[in-house]
Amino acid sequence: MNRAYFRGFLFLLTIAFVWSTPVRSQVFVNSFETTEQNKVWLNDNSQYDSEAYDGEFIHRTTPEMEFGCGLEVPFPDSLSGKNMLIRVEAAFRFHQLPKSAIYVITLQRGDSLLYWHGLPLKDSVKTTGIWSKASTVFKIPSDIITNSKIKMYLWNPGKELIDTDLLTLRLETVTMPTYIPQITKNESVGNEEILFRNEYFQLLFYKESGSVLLGDADGKAITLPISMFTSIIKNGRTKIFQTSAWTLKSIGVEVGKHKILLISKNSVSTVELNLIASDGQSELQCRLVSTFNKNVKLSQHSLAIRFTDPVSKVYRKNALLDDVLIQDEYYIDKQGVTFGESERQVTVYHLNEISSGQVSANNGLLVLNLDYAADHPQLYFPLLNRKTNVYEDISANEYNKGQGIVSSFNISIGSKLIDLPRLMPVPSGYEAAIIWTEHADWTDIRTQRAVNFGREDIVNISEAVGGFARYEIPVTKSVFYHNPDSINNTSISKNLFNGLHESIKSDSVFFGFLEQLHGKGFEICLHTPEQFTSNRQYLDEALGFMQTAFGSPTWIDHGYNNKSVNNRENAVCDGFNAKSPLFAADLWKKYGVRYFWNPYYEDVRPYDSWNFYGNLIFPYPGFGDRFPDRMISSNPVRYDGLLWSTASALAVNEPSLWNYYLDKTRLQMLLTYHSVYINHVYPAWVNDKVGCWTRDADGKIVAQEQFNQALSRIHEMHLAGRLLPTTIAAQLRYHELVQHISYSVQNDGSIVVENNNRETIKGLSFITRANSVLVNGATPENRKVNEELIFWFDLEVGERVKIASFD
Repeated sequence: MNRAYFRGFLFLLTIAFVWSTPVRSQVFVNSFETTEQNKVWLNDNSQYDSEAYDGEFIHRTTPEMEFGCGLEVPFPDSLSGKNMLIRVEAAFRFHQLPKSAIYVITLQRGDSLLYWHGLPLKDSVKTTGIWSKASTVFKIPSDIITNSKIKMYLWNPGKELIDTDLLTLRLETVTMPTYIPQITKNESVGNEEILFRNEYFQLLFYKESGSVLLGDADGKAITLPISMFTSIIKNGRTKIFQTSAWTLKSIGVEVGKHKILLISKNSVSTVELNLIASDGQSELQCRLVSTFNKNVKLSQHSLAIRFTDPVSKVYRKNALLDDVLIQDEYYIDKQGVTFGESERQVTVYHLNEISSGQVSANNGLLVLNLDYAADHPQLYFPLLNRKTNVYEDISANEYNKGQGIVSSFNISIGSKLIDLPRLMPVPSGYEAAIIWTEHADWTDIRTQRAVNFGREDIVNISEAVGGFARYEIPVTKSVFYHNPDSINNTSISKNLFNGLHESIKSDSVFFGFLEQLHGKGFEICLHTPEQFTSNRQYLDEALGFMQTAFGSPTWIDHGYNNKSVNNRENAVCDGFNAKSPLFAADLWKKYGVRYFWNPYYEDVRPYDSWNFYGNLIFPYPGFGDRFPDRMISSNPVRYDGLLWSTASALAVNEPSLWNYYLDKTRLQMLLTYHSVYINHVYPAWVNDKVGCWTRDADGKIVAQEQFNQALSRIHEMHLAGRLLPTTIAAQLRYHELVQHISYSVQNDGSIVVENNNRETIKGLSFITRANSVLVNGATPENRKVNEELIFWFDLEVGERVKIASFD
């Protein structure tokens, strides 16, 4: 569903504690007051002008000159890893109103153009013969800044007479928003008690202050006191509770396992910290049970560990590794981090039994979120009679008194770990995935055949000449089950199509078409049963039919809003509301539907200002990893299953834009950042401006050439084993299975992985910097990608394997 704007309480926007402000700048100014040439300036010849904007000299671009004054300068090494705000301004004087003159700013690395930005001067200069200021400002991500240069110049394709003065370039380092709360730094007080020690680490306790610390094998502190942080929302305000005071309740030993129970309590919650340490083992098992002492609306509930040694490695949320240029802040999701080195190195990884992790590298701080509202963003559109586009942010969970959270994670301390194999987000050695999710609105069998088979007159998928089927790109394709209101395409298509919009029950030919797609790996799911609000009887019928015919676990909301006609069975409406007559969760569970589209990021749009140059991922990963932007989320407190998000609808109204948004450079960015890109599209919409289909010389509907070219580029990357076109059902199932493996770092630095699922994981995929890897002594399937090795293997039910890496 498309929606242009929304209103409501924006919860996630309040999570960022400091918004972007410039903190350091470098300025280049040319007022053309000297004839001395500076090597950074281009075409900066000057001439005297008694009416100069500043001083007495200007630069004049004559009609014979295609390019006017500019600048070319490399970014200094000191700015590597920094996001930049670039401001360019100048005064211009035209003797005729400007036509096509553009001030151009580019970023280049070697011979490669990284970014092109144009400032059309006709938008700023409205009067002739007098000076007018023109300016532009934009953000550049850190991955573009490194080893690159900025070049700017006046482009004069219209052969105009243009005067320029006071040309200024300002480079400002931008301080990013922080999503990590301020955790109080506490010191331990009193006499030290050793709760446990072995040849790898010690557990230290100070009774007077209630402080719990980790120490190395010699007892030297690795951490400051471990603390609890809780943020709740009460009466629209945030209240913070912090403590590093623990009470030692018990210590016991069972068959070499030392079990330690500590309690932390405040007015909001009681937390039991259970620690299990073993003789001769470098791994410490941690289990937390949080029980709430009163009803709370929870924003964040976290265990915070501040380390004495700096961050040495960050296992980023997209399976990349930072160990040289460390960012200030990370949202590591369920990946991990290492602090310190050698016998003092501490690693946490595969945080599958907590909500998420965050790292503040500057403060040596690891925040392990046991519940965090940003990890499960969710909206609710309440039923309203007179208002529309009103939603509530229900991301924050509400717990009743006596309810709680159970969490666990492991810490490896002092092992011989050299290189940790990181779990890839996609299976079978692929670097990234792309998922097309089609919303069923306003289609006709002819447009459907055109965008899937290449032409409206091709009826067999085996004869496809274009479209998704020709390029073997499966689509998660939502459909309507029936059309009880006989909704037609006449108005929406401006009389191009006059039949009923497609649904399964109204068109047996359409159903046969869907069966062909399903046979080739396309996923067919519901876009709600019908155009408007359904009822429980039809919902049951539709879900039952779809389960038998196609077996998809996926649901895509349609038409959600506040009125009674707005598909109240939607997940963002009353689908999860047990008090509503359109409650659907029990029927979803009955028919195995558990992967729900989440429009949160499309409606709230918290990261729109962090996109860059038309790239597909919001926020653009080159700006850094601090954003809590999880695209696949779970929240057992509210629902059974997973929510999957899209950042925006991929609307390509001009066909040539397929060669912009899905060009090789932007597709390569998906590979670079190991992205799982889920789009939201309407390829078969009967409006002829969707950019996916057109008419040939005979008036037949065919797939748009540029659309086919984009699909072809994806197909080539697929054949190369790099980019995986897949479906919601396939990708989310892999995601779930990976969350249910155990991952343990051994004393010798090897890894033991065990499959705790009830099914085999096909193509379980890792990436490492090691030159070679053995899995249970055998070499798995693998391939080199840049300086790293991706390897993968099948892991049977209950199977336990050892992974050893070698330089």
